Amino acid sequence: MNETQESITKRNLDFEEDQLLNSGENKQKQEIAEAAAWVIGTVYLIYYTNFFKVLFNHENVNQLFFGIFMITMGINIAIAFYVTVIMPYILKIKEEFDTYSPRILYVGTISGTLCFFSLIICIWPVFKFWSPFIIFTFLMGYINVAHFLPNNQFGSLLFGIVFIGAFCSHLYIEHDGLLHRGK
Repeated sequence: MNETQESITKRNLDFEEDQLLNSGENKQKQEIAEAAAWVIGTVYLIYYTNFFKVLFNHENVNQLFFGIFMITMGINIAIAFYVTVIMPYILKIKEEFDTYSPRILYVGTISGTLCFFSLIICIWPVFKFWSPFIIFTFLMGYINVAHFLPNNQFGSLLFGIVFIGAFCSHLYIEHDGLLHRGK
């Protein structure tokens, strides 16, 4: 190869390397933007529907499936508490929870699936066909809020505070919810 071909090849390799680096940065920015969109959508829906006030107080909420939802949500919270607090700090277990106690994954998956679908059925009489979209948006917003929290014990604490704050949001929203009016 002559000197001109070598310099062209070097420039092409440098260009490709820059493209790879920039594509990684762009992908990370895109992921953060998508996470922010899910979180903003969730906050908007919680406000617009006053979801938790409707869930706890509306007369058309299916009480049987509300009970199933509350039980399965309690199971999921207990599993999360066991995995994040009891195992590492009280029992001093250093290995991953899925190797130490693999059945937790199965119980959590079954409980989470039942929780998701029972909540949809529970609010169906109030929000009708919007119910799956509302619950899916809440799920995605709750998952994606982790992009904005530190990846340590303090982040886990903040994650719990966000969860409790969402449940208590109906205490601060003055309207009764706008999506189900007139129904």
